[in-house]
Amino acid sequence: MIISVTYYTVDALIGTYHRVLYIIIDSLTVLYYSLRW
Repeated sequence: MIISVTYYTVDALIGTYHRVLYIIIDSLTVLYYSLRW
Protein backbone atom coordinates (compact mmCIF):
# COMPACT_ATOMS: atom_id res chain seq x y z
CA MET A 1 0.00 0.00 0.00
CA ILE A 2 2.76 2.42 0.98
CA ILE A 3 4.71 1.53 -2.16
CA SER A 4 1.80 2.33 -4.45
CA VAL A 5 1.21 5.68 -2.72
CA THR A 6 4.91 6.53 -3.01
CA TYR A 7 4.91 5.51 -6.67
CA TYR A 8 1.83 7.65 -7.31
CA THR A 9 3.44 10.65 -5.57
CA VAL A 10 6.70 10.28 -7.50
CA ASP A 11 4.74 9.89 -10.73
CA ALA A 12 2.78 13.06 -9.98
CA LEU A 13 5.97 14.98 -9.16
CA ILE A 14 7.65 13.84 -12.38
CA GLY A 15 4.54 14.74 -14.35
CA THR A 16 4.43 18.22 -12.81
CA TYR A 17 8.16 18.70 -13.44
CA HIS A 18 7.78 17.74 -17.10
CA ARG A 19 4.78 20.02 -17.50
CA VAL A 20 6.68 22.98 -16.05
CA LEU A 21 9.70 22.11 -18.19
CA TYR A 22 7.59 22.04 -21.36
CA ILE A 23 5.98 25.38 -20.45
CA ILE A 24 9.41 26.96 -19.90
CA ILE A 25 10.78 25.56 -23.17
CA ASP A 26 7.64 26.68 -25.01
CA SER A 27 7.93 30.20 -23.58
CA LEU A 28 11.62 30.41 -24.45
CA THR A 29 10.91 29.24 -27.99
CA VAL A 30 8.18 31.86 -28.47
CA LEU A 31 10.45 34.52 -26.97
CA TYR A 32 13.31 33.47 -29.25
CA TYR A 33 11.20 33.70 -32.38
CA SER A 34 9.71 37.02 -31.24
CA LEU A 35 13.17 38.53 -30.72
CA ARG A 36 14.40 37.22 -34.08
CA TRP A 37 11.96 39.41 -35.95
